[in-house]
Amino acid sequence: MNDKFEQMRTNLRNQEKERKQRQDEQERLKKEQQLLEQQQAQKQKEEDERKRRDEEQRLKKKEQERQLKQKIRTAWEFRYYQGIQDCLDSLEHFDNSMKSGLKLIKFMEQFREEAFNTVKELICELLDRQVKKDQKTESQFNMDQADQKKTIFTKRQNKEADVIQEYQEQLSDCFEGKFTFKKNNMIINIATSTLEDHTMAIKMKTNYFKSLKNQLTIVQQFNEYVYYQTQVHCSQNKRQISDEFKSLDYLNDMCFTIKQQDRNFRLKVPLACIVEYLGFKALVVAQPPSNLDETTLVYGLQKNENYKQEKSGSKQERELESLGRYLAIKPHFFSIQKDKRFGIYLSIYTEIHAGRYDEFQQLKSQLKMFENEDPDNGDRKQTGIFYLNKTKELLPVLADEHYSELVELINLAKSTEDNDFVSEPTQQYEFRRARPEFIQSYYDSGVQGYLRSQQSNMTRKLYNPDAYESTEDSNEIYQDQLSLAEMSKTYFKSYLIEFTHKLDNLEICPIDSYSFREAFKLYGINICHLGLVAKATLVPHIRTICEQEMMARSIKNIFMQHFTEFLTNITEDNIPLKALEVRPKKDVDTDEELKRSNFKKFSILVPPKISQERTPTSDYIENEFKEMLLDLLNMVFSKNTLFYEQILFKQVYHDFNYDLQITKWGICPGGLLMSIMQVFKIDVLFDPFEIFLSTPYPYFEQEQVIQKYGIKQYLHQKSHQIYFKTSQIQVQQTPQLTPQGRRTLLKPQQKKRMFESQSIQQLRFDVQNYKMQEIDICKLINKYNLFKQQKNYTLALKVLYIRLNLISGLEHSSNISQAKCLIYNDIAEVYLRTQKPFECVQKVAQAFHSINNSYPQISDQRQSCIGFIQSITNLANKFQPRSIYIRPLLILLEISTEFFQDLTYEVFDLLIFVLEFCFGHQHHLYAKVFHIMAQYFLKIGRLEDVSIMQNMQIVCLIQTLGHQHQMTADTYVMMGDSKPSPEDKLIYYEKAYYIYETIFSENSPFVALIQAKLARAFSDCGKMQDAIKLSQAAVKNLKGQDHLLTILEMQLIKALNYLRNNQRDQSRKECEEFFNIIISNWDYIQESQEQDVMERDLSQLPPEISLLIREICRIYIEIFLFEIQKEHRNFLFQLFDQVVEQWARQNQLEFYDQNYLYSIIFILKKVRQFGIIQAFLENMLSGFVDKTGGDANYLIFNFKNQTQDSIKEALESYENIIITVDRKLMSRIFEKVMISQI
Repeated sequence: MNDKFEQMRTNLRNQEKERKQRQDEQERLKKEQQLLEQQQAQKQKEEDERKRRDEEQRLKKKEQERQLKQKIRTAWEFRYYQGIQDCLDSLEHFDNSMKSGLKLIKFMEQFREEAFNTVKELICELLDRQVKKDQKTESQFNMDQADQKKTIFTKRQNKEADVIQEYQEQLSDCFEGKFTFKKNNMIINIATSTLEDHTMAIKMKTNYFKSLKNQLTIVQQFNEYVYYQTQVHCSQNKRQISDEFKSLDYLNDMCFTIKQQDRNFRLKVPLACIVEYLGFKALVVAQPPSNLDETTLVYGLQKNENYKQEKSGSKQERELESLGRYLAIKPHFFSIQKDKRFGIYLSIYTEIHAGRYDEFQQLKSQLKMFENEDPDNGDRKQTGIFYLNKTKELLPVLADEHYSELVELINLAKSTEDNDFVSEPTQQYEFRRARPEFIQSYYDSGVQGYLRSQQSNMTRKLYNPDAYESTEDSNEIYQDQLSLAEMSKTYFKSYLIEFTHKLDNLEICPIDSYSFREAFKLYGINICHLGLVAKATLVPHIRTICEQEMMARSIKNIFMQHFTEFLTNITEDNIPLKALEVRPKKDVDTDEELKRSNFKKFSILVPPKISQERTPTSDYIENEFKEMLLDLLNMVFSKNTLFYEQILFKQVYHDFNYDLQITKWGICPGGLLMSIMQVFKIDVLFDPFEIFLSTPYPYFEQEQVIQKYGIKQYLHQKSHQIYFKTSQIQVQQTPQLTPQGRRTLLKPQQKKRMFESQSIQQLRFDVQNYKMQEIDICKLINKYNLFKQQKNYTLALKVLYIRLNLISGLEHSSNISQAKCLIYNDIAEVYLRTQKPFECVQKVAQAFHSINNSYPQISDQRQSCIGFIQSITNLANKFQPRSIYIRPLLILLEISTEFFQDLTYEVFDLLIFVLEFCFGHQHHLYAKVFHIMAQYFLKIGRLEDVSIMQNMQIVCLIQTLGHQHQMTADTYVMMGDSKPSPEDKLIYYEKAYYIYETIFSENSPFVALIQAKLARAFSDCGKMQDAIKLSQAAVKNLKGQDHLLTILEMQLIKALNYLRNNQRDQSRKECEEFFNIIISNWDYIQESQEQDVMERDLSQLPPEISLLIREICRIYIEIFLFEIQKEHRNFLFQLFDQVVEQWARQNQLEFYDQNYLYSIIFILKKVRQFGIIQAFLENMLSGFVDKTGGDANYLIFNFKNQTQDSIKEALESYENIIITVDRKLMSRIFEKVMISQI
């Protein structure tokens, strides 16, 4: 028992021990598991921490890259500087230069877009702040950010000194209508128009005074002038911004040109563009690495009226002197006070600021590191950079005659009466600054101009831009003022008159507002001098275009001022609420559906509060801009004269010093609408028939063009009814002044509005970049006219396509569509000249598409071209006439007369309609249309219609340009060229000759060319003396190789008529002179054939000269045969028979008849060898006589036996003479000579 008990106890102990061991093992395993889990958790924690740190580093690096990209993207001045440097570095490699220029212009296009978006955002933000501010509790000076939190229409107020000081520290004063902000790394200067009280002087004889003399507040009357007080809309602030941009653009090209010569030149201007938006004009300047304040000022006026400048002889001073020298600015002294006199190289107001070039270096290094490039990869060493600021004063002012008249009148008035107010017109007079194009032309500024003056050792004209500002009483300042006065006199008395003559002579031929403005810019004429051009012109349609442009611009000034006043008065209550979104109504019937839809049950007594947003301020203002513009259009194109007489006449007189005479000769409403659309940069839908009858001053009656020129028979019956049938329009009521409210313009009360809300299709806001005329790619695209004159159409096309690619970066943003249309027109014209009709029509279609994208783009297939022509001439489509469509329609008419003759009349109808709408019944382009149709009728053999069209062309030119106009004379010449008989030719040539003699001098090439035509006609009529006299006068006046063909023809006519008059000696002299002219111009004649230099002596002659040489050879051979002995003449005659007989046996008669060109060259070489043709012929004759003795039997024997070696050289010469003269004519010459000797 005990053993069992003991065994049991032992077993129990073992079991307990095993249990403890298992328990300990489980605890150990549990601890190990916990420890392993802790280790794994720690590792996971460490891994997560590592990943987090890596992600933070990655995000940090990504953010740094994003910030660097954003910093570089908005580093506009740095990127512009780099683009300029790339253009300079690639000057020696054409391809690289083109790529660098293209890249730079594309960047400038990007800057322009960003500048417009920034200005738009800023203006809308400021307007929104203006709308939402509480005027009762919030002061206009209590802003969060002093430099950006101003409102647009802040007025000067009396505030505490610290507030005023903070306010005056801004770059511009708000109460003057100019504001300066900084945003998006850009400096933005904004200006608005203002309404000001003026005392104006007006002549009592003017139409303006006669129409409103009972309504003017007359202050005083003196001599023929009346002084009266009125309010006018002034854009002086905007004009100052424009002048600043013009000067920056001018200096940008100048600095680039100088840097091409001196790569260490450090002066430059910052990148800038000018933006127009909703009546505001903004100058946007890329923020340079400079504060542009006194801390960075190197040269310029300081606040203490001291002029800061570097020490004499410094590098900055030398560079400043160099820039002034190339700008043709005279170094001068300026006295700020009696004891302060400073040497000035540019202008006292122009500032030079030092730039932090290390910022550019840092950005360049960061950019290269970001792109994994070597930071020191061949950078050009640069010691610094300096920026020009406040540069508009470099453009000298122009003092016109009107200001001089006012000054003389005031002096006269003060000498007779004691009146103080008479000086107000001169005190309020606003001087305009000269355009850079005129300065370049007058002073011959620029690097090349300076070099020309150095080479010619001529005294260069210089000007002092501060002469009128100086208070010094010295002879030097007096001379500088006289120099500026002489410049103004030259501008008004010579330059502007010359420009007007170019317009009158159609050397410049603008057909719309866009091309008219571009012509003014190209020739450096200020657009404010439209009135002077209108007064000086002798051509009615030029005066009409000027008046339309003046009216459109004055209407814009009036509208912008009223719109600005409207913006000052809008409040948040004026802005409408957004329309509520109407959702589809759901049927909710059961409680289950109510719960499912979370429908809230509102109390009937407590309605739910609905939060409705207001329309964005920008959308509201743009919509109001459109609505007010529509009111303006409906008022302008109405039958009432109130707006014209009380508002527009006064504004035009103030803006352009021009008295509108529209009451005398009326308005062309279509032309005025085109000008308004261009000036306001809008696209408008309209009914042409309503526009025709929508003016209080009718320009012409309906169908007057058709009746005047008698073209009804050439119009389609349907198109005649659609285009020209007068539509009945209800009489409009008299417009009245609107009560004081949101709009202050005159608003016509009409039963039917001519322009509705949907009429304005698009508002275009203008942005203008630098022109960059000095970079290589821009120089290339400006060579189109040169290539066109040289008839190098391949290069001309390449240049046009390059220009098309760059136009978005160089042209005004609002004019891109017009500029593209003009380029497509040029391309179409090139295809027209190269006889590629389908490509021509395709480009015409693209021209239409660029203006109105509803017109399709087509392929260069015949059916596609026909479909396009039919689509624009389809009567079912409501065609919107535009003046810019005239040129493509002219090209289309010209191409239709040759390749699409079935559609010629339709295009002719449409073109007449557009011309009548845009220009009325008087314009020289009608003559061009009639000329094209005359050529068309001539091709199809309708000679009676040719005569009718030519007579219509002459009638048009006489009524539009006058009898004594070059184009009228040119038309007479073309009419004479088309006449078959010389008698008829003489009639028209003589008319042209009298006109040319009147308008040109006797030595003019125009007179000489018509003399040549008259000489030709007299010669054909048998009037020998008249032909000889006129041909002698023509040769005397025609000089140079350009008229070589005409000179040779006149020599031929003289020789021919002397021979007819039996004056053989004179005839022989003229023939010899003919050959002398040929020999002296031999190289030029060969170059004109573009042959290889080594083969010029064997090349072909121009066919026109070849025919003249044949004729002159016939004359000379006849004279030679008359003068030689009878037996020698008989010998040559028998030899002629033998030669022709031999050619006949060899079947070579036709070959020699056709291939006479080599014989002509053979004769010319012999003439060059012997000196004169007489010596050559005598040498040939002596060769025969010496070898044969003049024995005819010997000659016959040798020809029959083919033994001509003894006379081989002479025979070769004789054969070439026969081929040149022509064997048939040679036979007649022999017959004529032998008969005369009997």
